[in-house]
Formats: sequence, structure tokens, C-alpha cells
Amino acid sequence: MPNDGIAVPDPSPDFLDTAVRGFEDNAELQIIAKRELEEAMWGAPETGDSPEIMQSRLDAVDRRTSRWQLWSVLAMAVTSLVLFAWTAWSFYSKRDEILWFDSIGDWTYYHDIPEEKLTEGLTSAQKLLLLGDQQARPEGDKMKPLWQSDPDNPVYLAEHARTWISKEKTMPSELWSECLRIDPDNGYHHYLAALAASHKVVEEIRPPRTPGSPKPAREYHILDEPGLNRSIDHLLACAAAPEFRSHEKELWNSRLELLPETDDILSSAPNADYIFGDKIAQIFSFSLVPIISAGAQECLRKGDRDRLVAIIRAWDDLLLRKMEDERLTAISALGLRSFVRMPLDNFIAAADGLGLEEEAKALRKKKEIFEQNVSPLAAAMGDTEAKRQAKLHGGLFLGSGLSVEPLSEEEIRPTRMAEYSLMDRIAALPGWTILALLSIFTVCYRFRANGLVKLLSARLSHLATERDHLWIIGWGVLFPFLLSLVLIHLTPLGGRAWNFHAHGGFIVFGQLLAIVFVMLLVPLILARRRLSQRAGRLGLHGGRSIFGWFAVSACVLAFPAFYIAQQVMVPNELMPSDGILNAPSFIDLDPGEAAMPGKAWLKVGIGLLAFAVVYGLISLLISLFSSRRQLLRRVILSRMLAPIYLAGTLVFAISMPILHAVERHWVTRDMSLKFLPENSGLGIHEARAIELDQQQLRRLLQESQ
Repeated sequence: MPNDGIAVPDPSPDFLDTAVRGFEDNAELQIIAKRELEEAMWGAPETGDSPEIMQSRLDAVDRRTSRWQLWSVLAMAVTSLVLFAWTAWSFYSKRDEILWFDSIGDWTYYHDIPEEKLTEGLTSAQKLLLLGDQQARPEGDKMKPLWQSDPDNPVYLAEHARTWISKEKTMPSELWSECLRIDPDNGYHHYLAALAASHKVVEEIRPPRTPGSPKPAREYHILDEPGLNRSIDHLLACAAAPEFRSHEKELWNSRLELLPETDDILSSAPNADYIFGDKIAQIFSFSLVPIISAGAQECLRKGDRDRLVAIIRAWDDLLLRKMEDERLTAISALGLRSFVRMPLDNFIAAADGLGLEEEAKALRKKKEIFEQNVSPLAAAMGDTEAKRQAKLHGGLFLGSGLSVEPLSEEEIRPTRMAEYSLMDRIAALPGWTILALLSIFTVCYRFRANGLVKLLSARLSHLATERDHLWIIGWGVLFPFLLSLVLIHLTPLGGRAWNFHAHGGFIVFGQLLAIVFVMLLVPLILARRRLSQRAGRLGLHGGRSIFGWFAVSACVLAFPAFYIAQQVMVPNELMPSDGILNAPSFIDLDPGEAAMPGKAWLKVGIGLLAFAVVYGLISLLISLFSSRRQLLRRVILSRMLAPIYLAGTLVFAISMPILHAVERHWVTRDMSLKFLPENSGLGIHEARAIELDQQQLRRLLQESQ
């Protein structure tokens, strides 16, 4: 054959015989295979291993009796698939928890977690204590079976009465008789009876008001005067009772002991749904405000000074008793403060009308004091530095909770890092899937070739040694993955100083794609290089991968580009959350909405990844429609890459339980996920805010009396 001036190596007959040794059963195919190799060697550059080295390598393969390479690949595939399936199943089994988190803050939809998530492993008695009978009708009888399980228990009786009145708005005579029999000195039952009697008793009349004039006292039209008197009489009896015990705190402490153990973020969802959702009846005193206001109005109309004073004293006494006894949440604590202020105008008008000058003076002083002193709890709910700090640098629970004072980084970091570990574990699933699909593609690519090329590729793929495969796995898979972990977790490039919602996940998923693309491209480039070194004399050499390294560089540069896009943005005003998966970012990084220069850097990161994707698609098209002369080399490359990409899936699969362990580590240190009895099941920071608010309320009430 003409060589056109190119040095032509002398094809070694011994090498050719060794290369086609597996074709002895088909002489014709053996001859064709030798001819194919001879043509490939004519004109091939004299680079790479010599024919003697290639022959010795194939001889060593023929002498090998064990098939440990195959078993190693199978073990790697099974391990990777098992770890992936275990992680995927763990997320699927907690789909209700995921949907619950996603529905937080969505006022149009709320996902209820099934009861089984709370009651698994509990006895029937424990289930009754925790939830009552959820199927009871009427709904007010939900806690009746709990009370009937121990009829003389005042704790269970109070819970049944509280649930019935909150749902049915009545106090049946038989229930009232039981309250007097079991707990006769408890004024709390008179409080519940007052609430029951207040239903549809009065309606508010809004008097006309001229612009600029002081706001007049509310006026009420009495619909049921006997009902009004019964409700007020129960309030007076409540104040006169020697005790006031709602038993809420002790009941809550008993229930908290029954809640399932939590070791990660998702497992905390059932407990959070139970504590913050509408699982247990709550009683609020809003309906009593019109009652005592209308009662003051009636005292003025009838000239009953003593009853007015008694109502005012009874109302103050009730609020103080509720503050000391009940399990207060942020809403109920703020409600107590509102209950102090709301009837004051009616009290003042009635006291003035009845000539109670000292009483009216004290009431005006109380109104002035409460207008001048801002509630610490209400302040914490506003746009404070502490709240901005928690929302921008904390996790979901911490950011949606309350804190009076700014928290330290040691308090904020665990909740933030626990969420990032969860998101990393979720992100590992698509990373594994992409590499698994590439592994399947490289395995299936050989079927594009005819039988001869498939047999030759299977034979010649052994020219790449186990050391070559380990070298490619080390530098093409392990090194990029471990380097990315270092950059994410040990440097600011991971953007983990901010709440996950602050960047809407762009940092996590943008950098994940960069890692995956590097783990796809670098092994391909290194495999081409190794194949050229091992079999370049067979014409299996490839050119320089200039554009391939450009694509790798683009992925590497995209990593800091996403970080810079976040850093150059200024936090916007706090925006409402739409759930953990759909939360609008506090730092606007939406490509269509983000302002310069954050928008520019965001597009730079996306553009760099797009370049890598385009390069990958072009390489895929070339491999599918390449010339016949290049097909053998590409099939051998696909055989080399299949176990390497499979090793990539194993790396992601192993990272999943490790990331889960990291998440559990941070959850154990995250106090925002601790529903402790000493805090009545509330977060430690919210409980502290409520405590400070109640200290101020107690002091103000004492000053105003």
C-alpha cells in the first residue's frame, strides 16, 4: 500500500495472531479482522506502546483465569443501585413530609400529614391522649373517649370541655354537672361556660365618626340579654373561684413524650404539624371582649356601678390567670395584650357616665401605658434585624419563628447547614441519575457496530490496563468530586453563609451541574489520551481535546460564577415564603427578574454550563454519526467509559448516606427543631420571646392598677 511519505510500521504477524485469537472458530472472520488491523496500522503514527507490548498485554489477558474485573463491576453496580434505591425510597416514604414542608406559607393549600406518622407504635390509650377520636361526630366529641377512659380525671375532663366548646359553642348541662362534680373549685370551667354562653349574644354597632374626631367607644346591640348575663356571671364566678387550672401545660408535656423521635429534617414534620397545625383544640377569648364591653354599656344604662367595677376586676383577674396557667403561643400571647386594650374605651365611657372618677382615671392611665409600650413579641414579628438575620442566614423553622434579640452564628448555623445537607442529598439523586444514564448509553453504544467491530473492540479494549482505569477514575471522578466538596464546605464558594432560600437553590443545583459535567467530560478526555498511548499504533489515537478542556474550564468557572452572582446582590425586603421547595428568594436571582450586576453573573454561570452542554451534545452527535473508520475507536472508548461512569454513580450513591449523617449531626444541634416540654413544645427562641412579652405585660398590669 502507498504510504505517501509516512513511516509505515511493519505489522507484526505474532501480534495480529494474538489480536484475533478469539476468532479461531470462524476463519473467514479471522481473516477479515486481520485485514482490518493491517489497514489500521498502515499510516498510523509510531506513538504509544509497541506491538510487542500490546501482544504481551493480550497474552496476559488470555492466561487470566479469574473474572474479578467483571465481579468488581457487578459489585459496584449493585452497591450503587442499592444505595440509590434506599435513598430514593426514603424520600418516597416521606413524601407527605416533603409536601407538608412545601405547603408551609401557602395560604391556598395545606398538606396534612397522615395520623399513622404520629401514632405508629403507640397503644390505643396513647393514641387517644395524642389525638383523641379524629372520626368522632359531632367534632366536639373528639376528646370524649379520652375523658371516658378515666372519668374522674380533671385533666381529661378539661380537655373534653375545651374541645367541645371550641367546636360546638355550647355547654351541655350534663357536661357542666360533671365539671362541678369533679373539679368544683376550678374557675377555668366558669371561663369555658362564659365562652359557650357568649355565642351570638351581642352584635357590634359602628357609630358614625367625623374625620379628625377621636374614635368613639364601640356600641353593641344585645340580642340575648339572659345569655349576656349568664356569660358575665360565669366570668365573675371565675374571678371568685379559688383556683384556675386549664391543665394545658401538663397535658402538653404528656403528649410531647409520645411524639416520634426525630433524627433529620423530614422526620420533624409530623411533630411540627401536630404542634403548629390544628390538631389540638385551642380556646381564645375574642368572643368575650364584646360581652364585657356590652356588659359595661348595660351597667351604664342601668346605673349599676358595683357590677361595672366587678366586671373590670374580673377581666383583669382572668387575663392574669390565663397568662400564668395556660400554654401560650405567640398568637395567644399577643391576644392577651389585645384583650387588655380592646374593652378599655367602653370601660372608660361607663366609668365616666357613672361618676367613677378614680376608676376612669386608672383606666386612662392603663390605656396610655399600653399605647406607649410596644410588645416585644409584636416587635419581633416585624422587620427587625433579628428576624432578617434569621430569615437570611437561618433555616426554615428558625426563619419563620420569632426572636427578640439577634442570634449568634453558633445558634443559626446548625439549622442552615441541616437544610443544605438535605438539599445536597436531594441533589445527589439527579447527579446519580445523569451518570447512570451515561453508563447505560456507553454500554449500549457497542450495538451500533457490526459483529466484527464488537468482537474486535471487546478484544482490544483490554489494551487499557486496570491501572489506566483506576487513573481515570481517580483524576476524572474522585478528584473533581472531592475537590467540589472541599470548595463547597470549606470555602465561601458554596454560598452557605446564606439561607438556602436566599438564592432559591441556584447555588446548590448550579454547582451540582458543574460537578456532574466535569465528571462526564474529564474521564472522556483522559480515556482518549490513555487509548492513544496504549493503542496509537493501531490507528486508535485521537486528536487533542482542545474544546473538551474548554468545556471543562467552563464548568470550573461556572462554580464561582454562581457564588459571585449571589454575593453582589443586596437582600431585598423580606418576602413571604411559598414553602421550602417554592420559596421566593430573599436575594432576587431569577434570570428574568434579577437586577444588574447579579443578573449578569447569573447569566455568565448559566452560559458557561450551556457551553459544556452544547459541547457534550455535539460530541454525542459525532459519536452517533461518525465515519466507519472511527467507529472501532469510539466503541473501545465506550467500553472503557462504562465502568468509569459507573464508578461516578457509586461516588454519588456513597455520598447519600454520608450527607444524611451530616444532616442528622446538624439536626441534633439545631434548637429550632427541639419541641421541649419546658418550652411547651415551642421553639426555644419563640418561647424566650413569649416569656419576655409576658414579663412586660405582667409589669404593665401591675403599674396600671
